[in-house]
Amino acid sequence: MSFDGVNDYVDLTGGSFPTGSSERTIEGWFTADNTKIQSFFDYGTDATGQRWSITANSSDIAVAVNGHNRGKTDLSLTGWHHIATVFPSGATTSNQILIYLDGVSQTLSDLVGSSKTVNTGSTYAYIGKSGSGGGNQNGLIDEVRIYNRSLSAEEIRQHYETKHFILRQS
Repeated sequence: MSFDGVNDYVDLTGGSFPTGSSERTIEGWFTADNTKIQSFFDYGTDATGQRWSITANSSDIAVAVNGHNRGKTDLSLTGWHHIATVFPSGATTSNQILIYLDGVSQTLSDLVGSSKTVNTGSTYAYIGKSGSGGGNQNGLIDEVRIYNRSLSAEEIRQHYETKHFILRQS
């Protein structure tokens, strides 16, 4: 999927996604050639703790849960990268979110705000667009997958390795 950062997105509203504090994994591929904040996947409701928003660009990866943005900054990324966000079984708060970049678990920091109880809603769901406006994707996104379970570190690494091998052969 190709996005221009202005008005291109995929609307998945009405789909069945993990809600409340249920476990989940959301993964996919993105191009990291832009310094602007990029909306990779955004779903939920614009209320405290009810939104799950993944952003990724050439220097930052993060998951925001209304008012709490947890991620990693000061990266130096170009080209295609795999991101996986995991909310493990039994987790209840946004500081328990895990992020994998290119199959490797990342050490995360609280970038904005403090931890929130996760209670994801179901009002909207978008690939490449922020549900609350701004931050739309300007680049490419591929193979977005949403799971209602926590993928293991090994499963995530295998997903990265399989596609990475194909990309190297292209």
